[in-house]
Amino acid sequence: MNSFETSFLQKNFIVNELLVLAWAASVQRANVYKKGQKPSDVQKFRRAVLDFVQALIPKYVDGCEEQAHSRNLQLLCQHATTKGAAILIDGTYRLGVAQKLLNLILKYLWCSGLIAEPPHCPVDRIVLDLGRVSREICWTRMESLDEYLLAIRSLSNCAIAEQSSLAHWELTCYQRRAGNFLDIERALMVNIPRLAVVA
Repeated sequence: MNSFETSFLQKNFIVNELLVLAWAASVQRANVYKKGQKPSDVQKFRRAVLDFVQALIPKYVDGCEEQAHSRNLQLLCQHATTKGAAILIDGTYRLGVAQKLLNLILKYLWCSGLIAEPPHCPVDRIVLDLGRVSREICWTRMESLDEYLLAIRSLSNCAIAEQSSLAHWELTCYQRRAGNFLDIERALMVNIPRLAVVA
C-alpha cells in the first residue's frame, strides 16, 4: 500500500472542513436561532462555540471516560448559552445540538486517526431509528443530560448485542445505511487491512 506523508497544512485543511460539516449537521434541522439574526452575530457565536470545542479536544486524544464526556457536553451547553443567549431560541443552546456537534467532531477525528475512540456516537434521528429508540426522543429538542443518556443506553444495548462499542456500532450501521459512495480500496487500488472490532 502506498503511504504518503501528510503535512500539517493538509491535516489542518481536512479537520477544518470536517468542523464545517459537523457544525452544519448540528444546526441544520435544530431551529437554533431566533429569526432575523445578523450573519455576523451567528458567525461570532459559531467561532466562540468552536473555540470551546477546540479546547475540549485534547481531553479525547488518549480516550475519555463517559462521565467526563457527559460533563464536557454540559459545559459546552453552558458556554454556548452564555455566548449566544441573545440569538438563540429560548436563549439556550440545547444539549441535543451540543452532543450532535461534539460527538460528530469526535467521530471525524477518530476516523481520521487523530484521537482515540470516543465514548459515544452522534445521536440523531437516523441513529435513533437504527437503534429502535422511541420516537418520543428527538435529538433537536433534547435539553437534559438524562434524556440524552436514556438514548445512549438504548443505543449501547444495540452495540452490546452486536459485540461492539457504541462508536463502532454506529459507524458500521451508518456505513450500511448510507453505502460507500467511494470504494477507497478500488479507487486507490490498495488493500486496506481490516481492524478487529473491540467491544
